[in-house]
Amino acid sequence: MAPLGQSLALIITLHATLLLAQLQCPPLGPILPPPTNLTQNSQLQQVIAAIDAQLQNFSSSLNATALSVGVRSIHETEPLLSFHYTPSVFNKSGTHKVDGDTIYSIGSTTKLFTALSILQLQGKVNPADPITKYIPKLAQMSKTHDPLLAVDWETVTVDALASHLGGIGADLTNNVIPYIPSITAETGLPPLTQSQDSLSCGGAPGTPGCSWDDFFDNFGRRPPVYAPFTTPVYSNIGYALLGRVIENVTGKTYAAYLQDAVFTPAKMSHTFVGPPSNSSMGFIPAESNWWGTSLGYENSSGGIYSTNNDLLSFGAAILSSKLLLSPVQTRAWMKPKTFTSSAGVSVGAPWEIARGANLTSDARIIDFYTKTGNLGDYTAILVLVPDYDLVVAVNLAGPDSSIATIQAVFSTLVQSLLPGVDQVAKDEASRKYAGTYTSSSSPSSSSRASNSSITLSADEYGLVVSAFSANGVNVLGASGASASANTTVRLYPSNLAAGNQSAWRAVYQTLSTAELDAFDAQLFFPQGSCQSWTGVDLLTYGFEALDYFVFTADQNGVVVQVEPKAWRVVMNRTD
Repeated sequence: MAPLGQSLALIITLHATLLLAQLQCPPLGPILPPPTNLTQNSQLQQVIAAIDAQLQNFSSSLNATALSVGVRSIHETEPLLSFHYTPSVFNKSGTHKVDGDTIYSIGSTTKLFTALSILQLQGKVNPADPITKYIPKLAQMSKTHDPLLAVDWETVTVDALASHLGGIGADLTNNVIPYIPSITAETGLPPLTQSQDSLSCGGAPGTPGCSWDDFFDNFGRRPPVYAPFTTPVYSNIGYALLGRVIENVTGKTYAAYLQDAVFTPAKMSHTFVGPPSNSSMGFIPAESNWWGTSLGYENSSGGIYSTNNDLLSFGAAILSSKLLLSPVQTRAWMKPKTFTSSAGVSVGAPWEIARGANLTSDARIIDFYTKTGNLGDYTAILVLVPDYDLVVAVNLAGPDSSIATIQAVFSTLVQSLLPGVDQVAKDEASRKYAGTYTSSSSPSSSSRASNSSITLSADEYGLVVSAFSANGVNVLGASGASASANTTVRLYPSNLAAGNQSAWRAVYQTLSTAELDAFDAQLFFPQGSCQSWTGVDLLTYGFEALDYFVFTADQNGVVVQVEPKAWRVVMNRTD
């Protein structure tokens, strides 16, 4: 029979071998609790000052384009970063000085408000229902059942529209022909008869927004793009229809519903569906024709006007579950619905989820839940970073405004900011969790030595168990012949808490870099050895998992007790 210490080392080795844990393969999500005191951190303030200088340098070339950039933690009321630039050239009918309360068109960032409203109406709206249940007129719109010519609306669900999986077209009409002289001669496109020509509405500058009558009379002329749930196809029509659902089930206008259910509870006092009546509140580019452009029935797809401060408040309210969604509903909303052909971008409802690696010292994957919007010379992006409880908002308005530009600004920002925020999280974790915890008690049925202790420390990869003895036995098996020199145990937060107690899960890691590289080399997909998600709660002892740890904290959040549940010991802080 193997000595007890050696047997425990074998258990840990078995656990890690079953899940093929990489040397650094945490479960998806934060490796430590998000930092709660960013604005007062002196080191991070130096990072913010450097970012401010970067933005000053970038904006110096924007002669006619305004820029607003904000970053906020949900644990603080004031922004961590608030940068605003007023160009030298602008339309004097708008504001003469850009600040956090300057109003911009946010274009398709509007879709977040529409998707949230649909979720708020659960009980009245079932996402799995066909859209025809809430808009019956769609079923009669097509004159043919030919699947190549007509959308089968009975197969298009509410959820499919929310996640751009309905397979329908982007817009009713986005006809470029009338705006580009001689394009038919240059491209070989034939002239159109009057009956074939596109509509005169559509939301472009100088044209009225289309009405619902325009939509129902004409969208049947447009064929489907894909069968539903085949591949994501960005669709403004989908979100226009979701706005119609909101109005049909609530009996309110889209604007009235948002005011009651979103704008007021999120404290968004400078946000409107359509432009504000007082144009001096907004930034209007010098040659802009897009301020105040009517989108007609597509208001729920791109018609909101808002400020950088209000967007930060909206993002904070989402992450804090303050908008009629429970925390579990919020988490369910902030998950992907489908992949795209880009390995770095997935699609939610309507999240555009960017996956970034190498942003922090541990190089783990961090997900950014974004929604961009562009309407002419206005571009916006709202970004939520759940791993750190951060909200980022960027607005551009003017001739240099574009989705490409705003994504470059956002990417530069997070690459500069995230390492500093991550370090604050580790510093806070070191203060609250690192230490040695001991117990002299022992289970009544045990005749073994009663000494138990655990030592925790924070390093660049999170919270590590640097020593662990339970009931007189070295659990890490450092002296056992079967112990691996690579063995480490790391603890990760599970987002489960009750009062002053929180639950954490351990990942036991035993394989060497060479062993992992050799395994990955056999696979056609990257990081195949990183499968810690398959091993959580895998091995139990008396119905308690070997990876289950409970922390008890004092009123300042400093951990005073650690309880590895399977070992039936409670250890108190001793240092």
